[in-house]
Amino acid sequence: MSVDVIAALRAVLLADTDLAAVVGGRVFGKELPRAEADNQARAAVVLQTSGGPNLLGGYVDHTSQRVDARCYGSTPIEADQVEGLVFDAFKQLRRTVQDNVLIHWIEDAGGFTSGRDANADWPLSVRSWQVLFATTAVP
Repeated sequence: MSVDVIAALRAVLLADTDLAAVVGGRVFGKELPRAEADNQARAAVVLQTSGGPNLLGGYVDHTSQRVDARCYGSTPIEADQVEGLVFDAFKQLRRTVQDNVLIHWIEDAGGFTSGRDANADWPLSVRSWQVLFATTAVP
């Protein structure tokens, strides 16, 4: 696979003005950078791939991937607010090309959970998403 769906989804969130008003540029892929972790807890989003079924089979140049949106805040209410803004941004996403990735759709994969980060005790809300995208880059 020659595309980075996490980078594409990160770009979608960074372009959302409502989310940007709360998190600024603090939308990350894979993990929270060390420099950011030293400044937590504050509003931020981390997108991570997670397990789940591939909804396609055969030899098509498309796949699906489950992605967790880990939403942090300085309080549990702020973490839930950030999660709600991510929800709004992803639910509005229609077939689009972002960072050379053709995203067909993204759907809520089962509701969100909130609590505290197990390692750092920061307020956290998490929702899983299933995304269908092309595995070949679009010029």
